[in-house]
Amino acid sequence: MDYLHSKELEKVDHKNNHFLNHLVNTYKILIDMNEPEDTCFAGLFHSIYGNDVFKKQIETDREKIKDLIGENAERLVYIFNTTERSSLMKSNDLNIKAIIFANEIEQDPFLRDMFYYLKDKLK
Repeated sequence: MDYLHSKELEKVDHKNNHFLNHLVNTYKILIDMNEPEDTCFAGLFHSIYGNDVFKKQIETDREKIKDLIGENAERLVYIFNTTERSSLMKSNDLNIKAIIFANEIEQDPFLRDMFYYLKDKLK
């Protein structure tokens, strides 16, 4: 997506990766989980506003993000970024839970390997 490249997110560090790679990989995991399109797009932008875990604020203009990914996906992004992670983990919103799960899988090589192993095994 041009917007993400325009922000030079490949130069922003994120754990053991670059932020752009993390966002794209989280999006791909959500696709592989067969999540709804809005949830996948929210995963692609899930930390764009910054949050209590990833402190770097890339964007502040919610309308810009709504225009890119839609109102419902942006709503999920906003919730993900404005709710403390400990509270997010207790959420009853299955879309938020999927984003959290994909985010964790993306950052942990063991979880990622297990996810794809089980996904292939269950086909």
